[in-house]
Amino acid sequence: LRGTAMGIFSSAQFLGVFTGGVLGGSALQLGGTLGLVAVLLGLTAIWLLGLWRFGRAPVAAV
Repeated sequence: LRGTAMGIFSSAQFLGVFTGGVLGGSALQLGGTLGLVAVLLGLTAIWLLGLWRFGRAPVAAV
């Protein structure tokens, strides 16, 4: 079971590296540096909104 989980994690990691390179290269080719920066700012904004939505983790009482 542990090997399966590690295999899935590794596959997802390399798939992310591949798609990131392809999408980043496409954004750079289609929109130039400004297009790439716009895509990265958009993704960062989505990530920050998701992070903000989760909020802070509750502190455990000791």
